[in-house]
Amino acid sequence: MESLRFDRAFLRLFAAPLVWALHFLAVYGAIGIICARRMHGLTLLGLDIASWVVAATTVASVAAVFLLSLRGAAGQPPQDNASFTRWTGAALGVLSIIAIAWEAMAILLVPACR
Repeated sequence: MESLRFDRAFLRLFAAPLVWALHFLAVYGAIGIICARRMHGLTLLGLDIASWVVAATTVASVAAVFLLSLRGAAGQPPQDNASFTRWTGAALGVLSIIAIAWEAMAILLVPACR
């Protein structure tokens, strides 16, 4: 039976929600700066700068969640504390990816700065 230290178990559990929170802060902070500086008219390849920022931040956040919590998660139910922590971290990773996608979808569908 494998035992985890508290700090490793805590980070394994809450890495994905922390990435989601950082994504939330980065996206809405960037949109606020883009709107305040009136940069929302800048386009690249037909998309405005706000859409590019949201897309890049979303891709980076989903990749980080995958690497931190979903990689190596077993598909079988937990048998001990370490596997329970791994399984719960993976479940929070899936929920965080859904939250990141939901947040990005709302920002990409509604025009920024209007």
